[in-house]
Amino acid sequence: MESDIRKSSIGGADDNVVSQKVEEQIMLRIKELKEEHQLKKVFAIVVAGDAATGEQNFYIGYFKRPNMHVLGTYLSMVQKDVIQAASNLAKLCFLEGDKELINDEDIFCYGTMAQLPQIIESRDSKLLKL
Repeated sequence: MESDIRKSSIGGADDNVVSQKVEEQIMLRIKELKEEHQLKKVFAIVVAGDAATGEQNFYIGYFKRPNMHVLGTYLSMVQKDVIQAASNLAKLCFLEGDKELINDEDIFCYGTMAQLPQIIESRDSKLLKL
């Protein structure tokens, strides 16, 4: 399945959306990973590659939501070094996929890192004062 996904083309240059077929494959893999690892949330991060430099069309990685320890480490590190904190968060939450998303500086800094806040996004909540 992964080889089919990587050979597929990403959407137009201005929409950066994978094809419907690829998106369906990604959603299926998310479902499988949730069951496999007994997780409530699994996120897929898709980053467009640069064909001019010999990269794949796009890179796909699957990430889990961080537990309290990982989140605490991230929050303490982010005040000192945002990039290092994000890199550590990505490595600790990475389940599977294209390792370039976390190991390649260019792909990480200008692709993966921009999507990481989604995996630590808080739930909708409200404080009611009585």
